[in-house]
Amino acid sequence: MVALDEMLRAFSLRAFSATTFGLLLGIVVAQLIDSSGLFIRVDDDTRWLIRLGLFLGFSYIGMVLAMRSNKEDFSLIIPYVRFARRGDKPDQLILLGHQRGD
Repeated sequence: MVALDEMLRAFSLRAFSATTFGLLLGIVVAQLIDSSGLFIRVDDDTRWLIRLGLFLGFSYIGMVLAMRSNKEDFSLIIPYVRFARRGDKPDQLILLGHQRGD
């Protein structure tokens, strides 16, 4: 449990969700290319290698692109999720009133 806690210390929800989104997007793109019919005339052994390369390659590209995106790019995809650093305090405005003494 201690080792797992140490591994997850640098874990962030933004990184996990961006990686998951990129992975899913890569799988969808690879599936679209695989089902397009480009590799129908290829034998089964070669087609298996092509599919493996497609899924691994596009999954990796999707994860890398999602991880490199900034917060604003990711919020366009999931508009209701906002990531903020812990400890950031909002800008505060202090208004001081002036009282007249007549």
